[in-house]
Amino acid sequence: MIQLLLATDGPRAMRLSGALLDLPEVTTHVVSDGRTLLDRLNEAPTFYHLVVLSHDLATVPGPDCITVIRQLHDRLPILVLSDSIEPDRLSELANLGVRRRHILANPVEPDRFLEWIEFMIDDLGLGD
Repeated sequence: MIQLLLATDGPRAMRLSGALLDLPEVTTHVVSDGRTLLDRLNEAPTFYHLVVLSHDLATVPGPDCITVIRQLHDRLPILVLSDSIEPDRLSELANLGVRRRHILANPVEPDRFLEWIEFMIDDLGLGD
């Protein structure tokens, strides 16, 4: 079972986590701000297999969360939902160690999000 931690605002989290119900091998845990995301990871450092976070998280912004996660959980895959995929944003995320294929333009339709997550699970070797 893949434990996925999704960090995004409430309404978006409901839409996107609902799409993930179609993946029986994935259990989705949802938080709505950066502080809670970091707290969850610190409480259970080896529990989660994948983190998906919005660039524009409340309390602790996405880039700051990525920096902390990379320092404490360097092997944990991070996927980013970003409201911009302009070169400066892509460069910022690349400097934090996030590959281009690990970034998805936001807002995103639930079906497209589901396809991306399925691809990423296979690409990262997290599937069966």
